[in-house]
Amino acid sequence: MSLTPKHTKTILKIKNKLRFKAKAELCPNGKPATTWFLKQENYKKFSIYRAILLAGKRHQIRFHASLKLGSLIGDYFYNSNYKTPLDQVCLIADTLAFWWQGQRYKIKLPNAKNILLDIANKAQLK
Repeated sequence: MSLTPKHTKTILKIKNKLRFKAKAELCPNGKPATTWFLKQENYKKFSIYRAILLAGKRHQIRFHASLKLGSLIGDYFYNSNYKTPLDQVCLIADTLAFWWQGQRYKIKLPNAKNILLDIANKAQLK
Protein backbone atom coordinates (compact mmCIF):
# COMPACT_ATOMS: atom_id res chain seq x y z
CA MET A 1 0.00 0.00 0.00
CA SER A 2 1.14 3.52 -0.59
CA LEU A 3 -0.16 6.94 0.26
CA THR A 4 0.16 9.71 -2.27
CA PRO A 5 -1.38 13.16 -2.73
CA LYS A 6 -4.52 13.12 -4.92
CA HIS A 7 -4.01 14.19 -8.40
CA THR A 8 -3.32 2.94 -14.12
CA LYS A 9 -1.92 0.03 -16.01
CA THR A 10 1.09 1.47 -17.81
CA ILE A 11 4.14 -0.34 -19.13
CA LEU A 12 7.23 1.78 -18.66
CA LYS A 13 10.78 0.81 -19.45
CA ILE A 14 13.14 1.63 -16.63
CA LYS A 15 16.89 2.09 -16.73
CA ASN A 16 18.14 1.69 -13.18
CA LYS A 17 21.05 -0.51 -12.20
CA LEU A 18 21.83 -1.35 -8.58
CA ARG A 19 25.11 0.54 -8.68
CA PHE A 20 23.26 3.73 -9.67
CA LYS A 21 22.64 6.20 -6.89
CA ALA A 22 20.30 8.27 -9.05
CA LYS A 23 16.57 8.17 -9.72
CA ALA A 24 15.05 5.66 -12.08
CA GLU A 25 14.36 7.08 -15.52
CA LEU A 26 12.37 6.23 -18.62
CA CYS A 27 14.55 4.63 -21.23
CA PRO A 28 13.51 3.13 -24.60
CA ASN A 29 15.95 0.23 -24.19
CA GLY A 30 15.38 -0.33 -20.45
CA LYS A 31 13.57 -3.37 -19.06
CA PRO A 32 9.75 -3.35 -19.05
CA ALA A 33 8.20 -2.74 -15.64
CA THR A 34 4.44 -2.61 -15.05
CA THR A 35 2.72 -1.31 -11.93
CA TRP A 36 -1.04 -1.28 -11.41
CA PHE A 37 -2.29 1.32 -8.92
CA LEU A 38 -5.68 0.51 -7.43
CA LYS A 39 -7.26 3.29 -5.39
CA GLN A 40 -8.39 1.95 -2.01
CA GLU A 41 -9.75 5.07 -0.30
CA ASN A 42 -9.36 8.80 0.28
CA TYR A 43 -7.79 10.00 3.53
CA LYS A 44 -7.86 13.72 4.30
CA LYS A 45 -6.02 15.34 1.35
CA PHE A 46 -4.36 12.06 0.33
CA SER A 47 -5.38 8.80 -1.32
CA ILE A 48 -4.40 5.26 -0.39
CA TYR A 49 -3.45 3.00 -3.31
CA ARG A 50 -2.58 -0.65 -3.60
CA ALA A 51 0.33 -1.13 -5.98
CA ILE A 52 0.59 -4.42 -7.84
CA LEU A 53 3.92 -5.12 -9.53
CA LEU A 54 4.20 -7.31 -12.60
CA ALA A 55 7.99 -6.96 -12.52
CA GLY A 56 10.14 -5.96 -9.59
CA LYS A 57 12.60 -3.16 -10.25
CA ARG A 58 14.31 -0.94 -7.70
CA HIS A 59 12.33 2.28 -7.15
CA GLN A 60 9.56 0.97 -9.43
CA ILE A 61 6.59 1.96 -7.23
CA ARG A 62 8.15 5.29 -6.27
CA PHE A 63 9.04 6.15 -9.88
CA HIS A 64 5.75 5.07 -11.43
CA ALA A 65 3.75 6.84 -8.71
CA SER A 66 5.70 10.07 -9.28
CA LEU A 67 4.89 9.88 -13.01
CA LYS A 68 1.23 8.87 -12.79
CA LEU A 69 -0.12 9.92 -9.37
CA GLY A 70 2.28 12.31 -7.68
CA SER A 71 5.22 11.70 -5.36
CA LEU A 72 4.68 9.59 -2.26
CA ILE A 73 4.55 11.43 1.06
CA GLY A 74 8.10 11.97 2.31
CA ASP A 75 9.78 10.80 -0.89
CA TYR A 76 12.22 13.69 -1.33
CA PHE A 77 14.12 11.67 -3.96
CA TYR A 78 11.09 11.91 -6.27
CA ASN A 79 10.18 15.50 -5.29
CA SER A 80 7.56 15.08 -2.56
CA ASN A 81 6.19 18.32 -1.15
CA TYR A 82 5.72 16.63 2.24
CA LYS A 83 8.30 15.98 4.95
CA THR A 84 7.91 13.30 7.61
CA PRO A 85 9.53 13.48 11.07
CA LEU A 86 11.88 10.52 10.50
CA ASP A 87 12.33 11.08 6.74
CA GLN A 88 10.08 8.08 6.11
CA VAL A 89 8.60 7.40 2.69
CA CYS A 90 4.91 6.62 3.05
CA LEU A 91 5.14 3.23 1.34
CA ILE A 92 4.70 -0.14 3.01
CA ALA A 93 4.42 -3.72 1.85
CA ASP A 94 1.33 -5.16 3.49
CA THR A 95 1.55 -8.51 1.67
CA LEU A 96 4.50 -10.43 0.33
CA ALA A 97 3.76 -13.56 -1.71
CA PHE A 98 6.33 -15.82 -3.32
CA TRP A 99 7.14 -19.36 -4.39
CA TRP A 100 9.98 -21.22 -2.71
CA GLN A 101 10.93 -24.84 -3.24
CA GLY A 102 7.64 -25.56 -5.01
CA GLN A 103 5.47 -24.09 -2.26
CA ARG A 104 3.65 -20.74 -2.22
CA TYR A 105 4.13 -18.49 0.81
CA LYS A 106 2.15 -15.40 1.76
CA ILE A 107 3.13 -13.03 4.55
CA LYS A 108 0.73 -10.28 5.64
CA LEU A 109 1.34 -7.25 7.87
CA PRO A 110 -2.03 -6.80 9.62
CA ASN A 111 -1.52 -3.19 10.76
CA ALA A 112 0.00 -1.75 7.56
CA LYS A 113 -2.77 0.81 7.06
CA ASN A 114 -2.39 2.12 10.62
CA ILE A 115 1.36 2.55 10.10
CA LEU A 116 0.72 4.52 6.88
CA LEU A 117 -1.87 6.74 8.50
CA ASP A 118 0.42 7.43 11.45
CA ILE A 119 3.16 8.62 9.07
CA ALA A 120 0.66 10.67 7.03
CA ASN A 121 -0.73 12.36 10.14
CA LYS A 122 2.78 13.55 11.06
CA ALA A 123 3.71 14.73 7.56
CA GLN A 124 4.03 18.44 6.97
CA LEU A 125 4.14 20.53 3.83
CA LYS A 126 7.70 21.71 3.12
